[in-house]
Amino acid sequence: MHTIRQQLEMLFIISLGTALGLFVLLQTNKVNTRRMFSGVLPTQIIQPTKTLASPIQTSIMDSPDGTITLTMEKQQQSGLPTKYFFYTIGLQSDQKTIFNKEVDDTENLSIPYNAWSPDNKYVFLKESTPTINNYYVFASSGNPLYPDKQYINIQELFSEQVPDFAITDVTGWADSVLVVVNTVSKKQGQKVSFWFDVSSQSFIRLSTYFD
Repeated sequence: MHTIRQQLEMLFIISLGTALGLFVLLQTNKVNTRRMFSGVLPTQIIQPTKTLASPIQTSIMDSPDGTITLTMEKQQQSGLPTKYFFYTIGLQSDQKTIFNKEVDDTENLSIPYNAWSPDNKYVFLKESTPTINNYYVFASSGNPLYPDKQYINIQELFSEQVPDFAITDVTGWADSVLVVVNTVSKKQGQKVSFWFDVSSQSFIRLSTYFD
């Protein structure tokens, strides 16, 4: 009799323990499930990259008599346009802005060797691009070259006035208002030099080629 009773008590205890174990397990799973789906994903914070200013490259060309200097400042930063700033400075340290421009990394601006006119009144600059070279003439005073123009693009004007020839180079000044322009015939391949007259904005064909 006692044996049967003990067996029943043992069976009851085992059943109760099993039920409690299942209950605890179910509660644990509920807690884990709630934590899994209610948690917030961490946010990645990306710090902005600081761009350091690139050093400025400077080129200087003195006027023929040494009284004025033409300066080019170039600043290039990775992924950004290259900035150019041109200005002249006289003996009284009076700085005159000539030209400012931003270009991409396929283009380049420079001061040619013979940039100054003999009387110090004009300068010309060269712009190199993958397709064509431009040559700009400016007044060294920083004032407009003509009443309606700050400067003149020799390449652009030549294409309009002399369409049968193509400029190969602009070598510099032959006179206070004359710039030597070397060209080639588009049809015959003949090399011909011209003078560009700054005062009249016209081209004069020469019999001699200035190589």
